[in-house]
Amino acid sequence: MRRFQTFLLSFAVLITGVGVAQAALPKAGATCPKAGMTALNANVKFTCIKSGKKTVWNQGVTLSSPVTNKGGSGGGIVPTPTPSPTAPVVPVVQVNPGPVIKPGSVKLSNTSVTVDPQQGTSAQVNVSFAITDTQPCCSIVTLVLVDPNGKAQATTNLTPISGTPNDASYQGYFTLSSNAMAGNWSAQVTAQDFKGLAISNINLSDISVAVAAPKAPSVSNLSAVWSNTTLNLNFDLDLSLPANFLVTQYEVTITLNDGTSSNYQYMEPVRSPLHHTIPFTLQQNAALFGFLQSTTIKSVSVAPVFGVGAVSIPAKADVPQYQSSLPAPIITVTPMTNGYTVAWDSGNSTPHMVSIQEYKTSSQTTPDGAIFNGVASGSTNPVSVFVSDTSPRLVRVVFYDALGVASSPSNVVSVTPLSVAVVNVAGPAPIAEVTSYWSTNGMSDPVGNTILMKFNAPANSSRFQVTLTAPNGKSGVFYFNSNGATAQALLLSQNDIFAQFGAYYSQYSGSIIALSPIGNASTATSFVVPLRGNPLAGITP
Repeated sequence: MRRFQTFLLSFAVLITGVGVAQAALPKAGATCPKAGMTALNANVKFTCIKSGKKTVWNQGVTLSSPVTNKGGSGGGIVPTPTPSPTAPVVPVVQVNPGPVIKPGSVKLSNTSVTVDPQQGTSAQVNVSFAITDTQPCCSIVTLVLVDPNGKAQATTNLTPISGTPNDASYQGYFTLSSNAMAGNWSAQVTAQDFKGLAISNINLSDISVAVAAPKAPSVSNLSAVWSNTTLNLNFDLDLSLPANFLVTQYEVTITLNDGTSSNYQYMEPVRSPLHHTIPFTLQQNAALFGFLQSTTIKSVSVAPVFGVGAVSIPAKADVPQYQSSLPAPIITVTPMTNGYTVAWDSGNSTPHMVSIQEYKTSSQTTPDGAIFNGVASGSTNPVSVFVSDTSPRLVRVVFYDALGVASSPSNVVSVTPLSVAVVNVAGPAPIAEVTSYWSTNGMSDPVGNTILMKFNAPANSSRFQVTLTAPNGKSGVFYFNSNGATAQALLLSQNDIFAQFGAYYSQYSGSIIALSPIGNASTATSFVVPLRGNPLAGITP
């Protein structure tokens, strides 16, 4: 009878142990039946420990090889041996391991990207992976983007794109903004199946993010185009880009054929967003070099100025050969006593100066090698020209623009001045007290390339002929009408000088002759235009 009671007690204990094991699944932090007991779940061994007044499963230890109970298959609760030889053996219980990332299924379009905060360039990374589970999965799947500091910067909930509830494929993407920090980011995933089992913050892959080095702003598509006497510099620069926010103005450099260059800074009156034009005007032209440049300009460059005066790498463009936009004059010539009058037509254009030129010959056409000499200049129309003899001659007209560049010559007209029965060949007395010096001439010459002459005119003088000779021996002739007074002041403008010489010189010698109303000349009076001082002498940049 005692033996039968012992058997019944042992059987009851065994049955009780099974009930406890099946009711309490091994999970970290969950309650467990008795301290010291162990259990297996997905090859993780959990131990029941004392925590305050309760007994709970610890964090578990992953085993190096699967452990099974010889009395059954799968994982479960395995009792820890006790000193008592009569300790009961608890059968193992099969536990669902939950959702896992399918090996080999993780794919990223990029694991190394570069962002550019200056240009506003971001980077997109596409991610795909698969999740397997012994149960239908998943109620929630979230893609998480984590920065190098471990902070989640973006989360996206995903739905399956293919597969089965137990083996589903997912696809998503995230965008690294242009301001993303440099370092190792990571793409992570969390998932939970319908049984409540979860995977959390599983790292799919690291993503290396580099930040592009800042670049200085630079212009593109630079071109130089003449518009009349203004040289327009056209280029592109997108000021809406973050890299170009600090551009305040532009440094312009003008280079001449001889290698001489000069620069200035230009600020747009109205800030254009993309396409820009800098006009190199007559005033800037004269101020930059001291006298006007046209055919001598070889190239230009433009560089943005940004921040607190930093100058970027310049863009360069060649300058096309300047050609005057003035048309060739059309003239009519009418003979008069001891001279002739010239009327000219310029169409819709307005020449800056008109030069009357002649070549003495009895031919009605221009001989080969003929050299025409200037006999009068100005802007009046018509122009009266008085001559000292009545020999036949060919007459033509050339226009000059504000840059001193000539138009094509006009048509050539043959004329013979009319003679008189009695000709007074006596000329006026010589001109006395001649002084000459360099001077400015208003807006047309703000830098002082004009020559001012002052003298006393003799009686019976109606015009004056001034001859200038450059240091290289080249000469130019200028004609002026008298103001009728004794004291005379003549201005030889920089454009008139350039029209005669094709260049500027710092010193001239010269002579002046008084002409009577019928063209009789006085003897010449010599003078010297003093050497022009350099305004930059003694100045150290």
